[in-house]
Amino acid sequence: MKILSRREEEDVVKQHKQLGLQHCSDLFQAFAECTANRTISVMWACRKHHKELNSCLSKFNSEEALDAAIEKYLKERKD
Repeated sequence: MKILSRREEEDVVKQHKQLGLQHCSDLFQAFAECTANRTISVMWACRKHHKELNSCLSKFNSEEALDAAIEKYLKERKD
C-alpha cells in the first residue's frame, strides 16, 4: 500500500521538520542571539543569519525532501 492516512502523513511531516530544526539548531541559536534586544533593526541587522537559517531549513522543507521522507516511511512500514 502506497497511501498514508492523514495522521501518518502529519506524523511524517512533523518528524521531518523536527529533524530539520535539530540539524539547523546552531543557525537558530545565532539568529536568536542576533534578534535579542532588537525591534525594527532586526530586518537589516540579522538578514545574513535569517538567510542562512532559511537556506538550511529549505533542505528539509522542500517538496522533494518531504516526498523522500514519505517514501522512506512507506518502505519501513512495508518491511
